[in-house]
Amino acid sequence: RMGRVQGAALSHLGLTCAHHPHDSSAFVKLLALASVWPLVALVYAGAKARHTPQLGSAPALLLAESVARCLKHAVRQPRPAASAALLGLAATPGWPSSHAALAAAFAAYETLEALSSAAAAPPPSPLRLAEVAAFWLLALLTAASRVALGYHSVAQVTAGALVGLCAAALWWQVAGDGAALRRAALTH
Repeated sequence: RMGRVQGAALSHLGLTCAHHPHDSSAFVKLLALASVWPLVALVYAGAKARHTPQLGSAPALLLAESVARCLKHAVRQPRPAASAALLGLAATPGWPSSHAALAAAFAAYETLEALSSAAAAPPPSPLRLAEVAAFWLLALLTAASRVALGYHSVAQVTAGALVGLCAAALWWQVAGDGAALRRAALTH
């Protein structure tokens, strides 16, 4: 337990500082666990980047995190007032959500990668398609967790997701198969 505010006991989930009421339902505890997903995605992307010459989604995640943090400190939109005080985050900006940005960037880049392999032979395996669908589900759960746990508003996680989508699309165009497709079109 982290502490008590107005009689509410808080529990703390490691790695991502996801506090939730100590007597939370199993669903709320699952949402707190979903907050860990962006860290898992970052480790996955980093490990994958070590084995591919294109670096995969790792730079897109770093770009999403950097842009989200810059926007947070430039705009300084506060987190939802009621929960920010309870969580001890009243002084930290909330727009856009970095968790939502990372999760969306990862899911979007992995989707672009799977779609580009669909254009080549053979098409992506059902397992790869299921993996991409799971990434989107985890991105949605991450965004939902940030709202349900009171860390962000819907607008803040939506903005974070948009930052992530843009970062993935930009990195795809710069260094992913988007760049390779443009080069191929220019040579034909």
